[in-house]
Amino acid sequence: MTQPPTAPNEVENLIINSPLAEPALHWQIEKGKAPVKAPGRRPASYFCRVPEGSGPGSKGHRQLSLLGDTAVRE
Repeated sequence: MTQPPTAPNEVENLIINSPLAEPALHWQIEKGKAPVKAPGRRPASYFCRVPEGSGPGSKGHRQLSLLGDTAVRE
């Protein structure tokens, strides 16, 4: 069975360390560049995705209700 070709920014083999030892290498990934194996442990970092609609120009939009129409009708 043949593997599909990988994109230039994809890592073919993600796992490069033993699960029982301290990491010796990590993948250094930068936007627009190919992934590179780097020595040592990867520095800790966070990526927080901004929810849709909370960016610039989102002011003045009415928030939708989770409950929907809750008016009591007779």
